[in-house]
Amino acid sequence: MGIFFKNETIEEEQVQEPVQTEEDQAETAEIVNAYTDEMGIVAAETTIKGGIVTKGHLAIAGIVEGSIKADGNVMLSGTVKGSIECNNIIIDGISADFNNSIKAKGSVSIKEGSSLTGSVVCKHISVMGVLYGNIKATGNVGLTKTAVVKGDISASVLAVEPGAKIIGNVAVK
Repeated sequence: MGIFFKNETIEEEQVQEPVQTEEDQAETAEIVNAYTDEMGIVAAETTIKGGIVTKGHLAIAGIVEGSIKADGNVMLSGTVKGSIECNNIIIDGISADFNNSIKAKGSVSIKEGSSLTGSVVCKHISVMGVLYGNIKATGNVGLTKTAVVKGDISASVLAVEPGAKIIGNVAVK
């Protein structure tokens, strides 16, 4: 049995696996070991009184009255009354007061229509909504024309579309 590609047949024996360097293999192993593929869901109309700690991913459509610590990614369309620590986070269509902070090893995406109060520490962040708090990013900060940031921004790279609003100090290092 062959693999079809652009009207040609390549025998399976001819297909070569991509070559990974030892560094790539170590990074892949670190990511795989960092969290599992489990997905926790806090459904709409559900309230959890207390924090959540998971090695997997988390989707929150309900209410969590406590802090979140997830080794995986977080999709937030509900409410969290506490800090969030995770790998990557997408915040979509909510208004929330995090009291403390959002800490992400990777990226943060605040979608249009979302409004947050709290500081954000991350590698990269994309803001399309409103953020009342400081941003400290080791990588890129992107603000679209619908973004409003009321706080200080510290980043390696800052990209701002015309129409975005920043009320605070900006440091690009």
